[in-house]
Amino acid sequence: MNQEILAKALELDINLHRRGKPIPFSDILIAAIVFYLNAELATLDVRHFKDIPGIRVYIPRSFIHSAPS
Repeated sequence: MNQEILAKALELDINLHRRGKPIPFSDILIAAIVFYLNAELATLDVRHFKDIPGIRVYIPRSFIHSAPS
C-alpha cells in the first residue's frame, strides 16, 4: 500500500458515490491496486467492478463449476 494507491482508491470511492453506485471499500482498494499495477483483475465477483471505468476484469472460467446434479 502506498500513497498513490490510496489516492486512486479515494478517487474511485468518491466517483462511485457521486454516481450512486458505492461498493465495499475493500473492493475499491483492490481496484486501485489493479490500476497501480496496470494489471487485469481475475474475479468471479464482477458485479462490484462493472461500474469502475477502465478496469480490466477477467472471469476465470476454469474456476466456474456446474452445480452437482
